[in-house]
Amino acid sequence: MEGVGYRKGLPEHPFGKVVNGSKSVEESGSVNRNVSAPASSTAVDKTGVSESKSEQPQKPYQNIARKMTESDIIDQLLKIGKQPSKENKSLIFSMIHHGIPASEEVFDIISKMVKGKNNPKSVESAVVSFSKGLADAAKSVDVLTAFLSKDANFSKNLENLRLAMKSFSQIFQHTEELFSKGLFAGLASIVGEFDEEFKKLSKRTKDNKMKMPIFNRGSMVKDLSAFHAFLAGLAEKMTEDGLHSAQARVLHAKLEELLHEVSQFLNSLSSQSILSMNSNSYNMVNDRFFYWQMPNPLVEGHSNMDILIKKDPKTNGIDPEKSKMILKFETESLGTLGVVVDVNKNKVGYEFHSERAETRQLVRYISPDLRDRMAALNYDLIHIKTMKKKLEIKKYLLPTYSLNNLSRVRAEI
Repeated sequence: MEGVGYRKGLPEHPFGKVVNGSKSVEESGSVNRNVSAPASSTAVDKTGVSESKSEQPQKPYQNIARKMTESDIIDQLLKIGKQPSKENKSLIFSMIHHGIPASEEVFDIISKMVKGKNNPKSVESAVVSFSKGLADAAKSVDVLTAFLSKDANFSKNLENLRLAMKSFSQIFQHTEELFSKGLFAGLASIVGEFDEEFKKLSKRTKDNKMKMPIFNRGSMVKDLSAFHAFLAGLAEKMTEDGLHSAQARVLHAKLEELLHEVSQFLNSLSSQSILSMNSNSYNMVNDRFFYWQMPNPLVEGHSNMDILIKKDPKTNGIDPEKSKMILKFETESLGTLGVVVDVNKNKVGYEFHSERAETRQLVRYISPDLRDRMAALNYDLIHIKTMKKKLEIKKYLLPTYSLNNLSRVRAEI
């Protein structure tokens, strides 16, 4: 009999573990449903996946490189006692792709997380949420789904929130008789303070230089959550007291609009926080990053700038003397530009990503000037590279296994 699994050139991937009582995949990749389990002792690891220990000495493993096929997906589902339906195949594939143990227990947890959700990105969002330790946070799936579907736009959410606040304030300032003086003054002050903070985020510099505002995402999420709870309570109180006047009804409608936009902006901030969390994916050895999305100061419209900064593996913070920063943004004349900056004490290297030949040529032209600028800051510019491809932010935020590079492991038992 042959026991079959998969592994990378690293320690075993969870798909490569032999599940107790499993069926095997034959050399052709088809499912063999008539294989009896050998007499053996069984050890169960922490992932809930068991490994058979034969009493007979095993022959050395034989690696056969090939792509993972649909038959392998079906076989893994059968091993954990699941029907090979379209939905189940999609879920187990995403688990393997993201390095999540393909066990029955984990499969059942993630299945509950996606129950009742119809967005095609919900499965991947649930798998990522699980890997971040958010299996009990049901809302995290919806937040990540909006991000992965590109439905969430930080700049647009920010502008919509500012417009909703302005619209609410214009009506609110004429409804002083509906509230106590203290409540009226307090709410007006809070709305004004938030608007000032959002104005700083939205502001472009006159010379279009990349001047980023000081922004504490954690504090902003905390303050906005409290503000949302306060507005929700106010809306509920107005409903209980009765919306007897046209003025009260108009204000209540504006209040509901503001609540919606605050919620949308909070979701946008939350998605960044979730993606900045460390993943518990199996055997992932990639760098880990903090992630921010900010309004792009270089162009008009709802354009965002993606910012990633590498975490120090020892402290889980940022080491300014040894780190990596990744930027991706649109420009008016150079198109989409990706920049990777590697810093090692006083040495720095740049990598520019662009699909435009003229942009790459410009980078090479300005290289001497960039070297002089770095020298003025006491940095030694050790390299400048140009890459003829787009910079994919997702591969840094959500590293995955390349299923084309998995190897088939074959051993006789």
